[in-house]
Amino acid sequence: MNNYNLTKKFSQFTYKLLKVLPTGGKSYPGYLFIKYAGLDSIKKLANEQLETGSILITGTNGKTTTTTMLINLLSKDTDIISSVDNNTIYALTTALLSKKANIGVFEYGIRDIEHGIPDKVQKYVQPKGVLYTSISREHTQVLGKKNSFEQYVKAKTLLSKDMMNGVVMVNTDDPNTCNIGLNKQEEGHVIYYGLDTDMVEDVYEPADSYCPRCGKKLEYSRHYMNQRGVYSCECGFARHEPDIKVTKVLSSNGRLDVHVIGSVYNYSFDDNVSIDVELSLPLFGTHNVYNTLASLTAYACFTPEPENIESNITNYFNSLDFSILPPGRFEVEKLGDKLVGIGQGDNVMH
Repeated sequence: MNNYNLTKKFSQFTYKLLKVLPTGGKSYPGYLFIKYAGLDSIKKLANEQLETGSILITGTNGKTTTTTMLINLLSKDTDIISSVDNNTIYALTTALLSKKANIGVFEYGIRDIEHGIPDKVQKYVQPKGVLYTSISREHTQVLGKKNSFEQYVKAKTLLSKDMMNGVVMVNTDDPNTCNIGLNKQEEGHVIYYGLDTDMVEDVYEPADSYCPRCGKKLEYSRHYMNQRGVYSCECGFARHEPDIKVTKVLSSNGRLDVHVIGSVYNYSFDDNVSIDVELSLPLFGTHNVYNTLASLTAYACFTPEPENIESNITNYFNSLDFSILPPGRFEVEKLGDKLVGIGQGDNVMH
């Protein structure tokens, strides 16, 4: 038995042994595998463990919630392996060791190139899809060191930069993720998702946002949330029209009525699929409307059963239990003539 096979079997045994612990052995089996089989062995491991390939979810906000929703949706249609709240190659490798499956769904947080090694993750994991939620300035500090925002964006970009013939899914309302999509259009499929409605408006005075191409201040005709909105720059850079979009966000009887419409590329069938659904969501803020749209976009792109997309999306979100979602950020929303705070720590309204 060669070193790779021996290391794989021992790492898988370690995974089963540590799974009973509170931490579930989240990183150590992957650490053992990489230490003794080598980082480049992840490519062979991923090919052995995954039939279709993997989807990586990254961004500044919304990764864990979006990943959780995507896992719940895809697991209805196919066998998956997954990891959430994941910022290291070790945790991702541990998930790969867990079992064989059709698709892998992995949250992958990246704050800098040195620790996140996004170029190596892309090279060895070889994802078929990379989903970007947003890229903003909250997480540019790593281990007490302040990194430039430009380097932070570069680190995120590297996760899909050399991916060929896959699907890059970007929040077109965010200028930084939109720019990643625009730069990938000649190398695979790019799906742009976003809002297209006058029913959502940021209640805060947004900070200035700058063009990712020329650095000049962006002009906004709509502000949805922080840097997300409809924008353009005098250099010619502008928000790309969304392929799939939310056209209605209406508060009604303690719920959010949301209309989603569009067409996306489905990787499994190598063809476009259309979506037109009316959803009734928990009253959980614009940030989770984005998370909902991101997760259903990735689901539509990668489900092997596209004929069930609309019914599965509708059934899942209309019966969504708000309490089981991971804690999100704090947000203030308008409810009638009042401002309602939606809390982060325990996901209840205050």
